[in-house]
Amino acid sequence: MSAAIPERRDVHDRADAAMYACSLTRSPESKLCTGHIQILLHNFDFRGGSLI
Repeated sequence: MSAAIPERRDVHDRADAAMYACSLTRSPESKLCTGHIQILLHNFDFRGGSLI
């Protein structure tokens, strides 16, 4: 089980970077982009490591 923790951290780190990049655009789409990333992260955590 401990092998999944770095993978989860990596996914969250990449998602944080993507959300930051979306926030820099300051466009209406950036909130939509951030929302989609948050949903993917929730699904990833809830399903135990699957983004689909």
